[in-house]
Amino acid sequence: MIRLAVLLPFIILVDYYMRYQMTNGWYSMSANRSMLTFPESCPRCLTSPAKESVLEKSKPRTVAWYLIARKEKWLEIKVPYCASCTRVIERDFGMAIISIVIIGLPAAIGLWSLIGLDRDLGRLGELFELFLYGVCIELPIFMWLHFRNRCIALGSYNSNTVTMKFQNPDYFRAFQQLAFRDFRQRNSG
Repeated sequence: MIRLAVLLPFIILVDYYMRYQMTNGWYSMSANRSMLTFPESCPRCLTSPAKESVLEKSKPRTVAWYLIARKEKWLEIKVPYCASCTRVIERDFGMAIISIVIIGLPAAIGLWSLIGLDRDLGRLGELFELFLYGVCIELPIFMWLHFRNRCIALGSYNSNTVTMKFQNPDYFRAFQQLAFRDFRQRNSG
């Protein structure tokens, strides 16, 4: 049972570290949600026109607590990408899902058998422990595969604003110019 108590904080730390490393050094900006306008170029390769869209999701935030559960909400924004970058992002997501089966499950079973079985956990406890081993091994691989070609990350948000991070400095400047132009146009009249 002690191993389970050690694994849960480890999973949380790996998740936080991977999210931080994926967006460390990116350009950050808060924008008005009602005035979000993306440039016509792809945020990954800057080719124009960016006709396809990729759904970007923010981290979930808790909006209600119940006795044994909570209700979460997140923001979803369609970001325009070019066709080739959209295919790369979709391919990476598919590879991330496949890596769970190819890497995570066998590694979890191997680690579980290497450490040994606790007979006092019962069948359900053993399955839960196996699941946690798989998550510990697979989480960094999944996050890297899923997010390595993403160029925009959504951060905190409320009813009016959203914080966004941009990997490409040229796209960030183009987004800033559009946001400030729209802001001046709405407030000038």
